[in-house]
Amino acid sequence: MLSQSSGRIRGAIAALALLFAMFVLAGCGQSSTVNTDVNETEDDSAAAVLQAYRESGDQIIELSATNPATSIDVTNLVGTVPAYDLTQGNPPCAGFMQAIPSLVFTLPEGVATVDVAFKGDAPSTLVLVAEGEAILCDKDAPGLTPEMSVSDPVAGRYGVWIGRADMRTPVNGKLTVSVAK
Repeated sequence: MLSQSSGRIRGAIAALALLFAMFVLAGCGQSSTVNTDVNETEDDSAAAVLQAYRESGDQIIELSATNPATSIDVTNLVGTVPAYDLTQGNPPCAGFMQAIPSLVFTLPEGVATVDVAFKGDAPSTLVLVAEGEAILCDKDAPGLTPEMSVSDPVAGRYGVWIGRADMRTPVNGKLTVSVAK
């Protein structure tokens, strides 16, 4: 019982530290809008998390006309950060995320559409953050196949977070991102 409550305390402390870093960086970020049919905000509150991803050494995928799609397997996802905290409630995304994104990719100028989809084995959620731009979440999540399509996306770096709807159930599945010119 003691280890369960100390784990919750550590999780709460980690979430508060993440929120503090996002609030500090949100004050320094630029704001603008993305033309899309999903929920959006003008606040760059996830910049700290993208920075953490960059510093972790994970690969950043460059999508383009010659590399229009990428897929990765997401295994044993056990995120504990409420998506609502990651987005500061605007938009009010559902689920529990990891502190770093499942995938980071870059887009060149002139992309007409970017499609992001996840096919999981348990109810899942999807959050897309354009660095310096909007935070977007799948308006129909949670579900087994959360997805979103962004029209006229801004060139730059994006982070994709896959979340789980139930804290007791890890999520496994395939994340796919594709672009159209």
